[in-house]
Amino acid sequence: MPTITNNLYPPIFNQSYMPAFLYISSCKVYFSISSFNSLNELKSYNNIQISVKSQKTNQSVLNNILYPSGIKIDTIQIDETRKSDDKYYIRIY
Repeated sequence: MPTITNNLYPPIFNQSYMPAFLYISSCKVYFSISSFNSLNELKSYNNIQISVKSQKTNQSVLNNILYPSGIKIDTIQIDETRKSDDKYYIRIY
């Protein structure tokens, strides 16, 4: 009988919203890692998938030339200056 040997859990956002940012600049999206996962588990996959959707249309708002599938592949960054659990972040341009 096949079994699942690893499980990935979604990130935890301390805020349900992110501040607005200019279209020409970038935004850091901070999150925590679920207590059911470790950073080493996530880093073993090397990349994470990011999708950003419009609340009105549920369509991807990522550049469709750079991300034709609507999914950005990126790596997890760590902000060592933050002392809270939400010290992990991704950058969205």
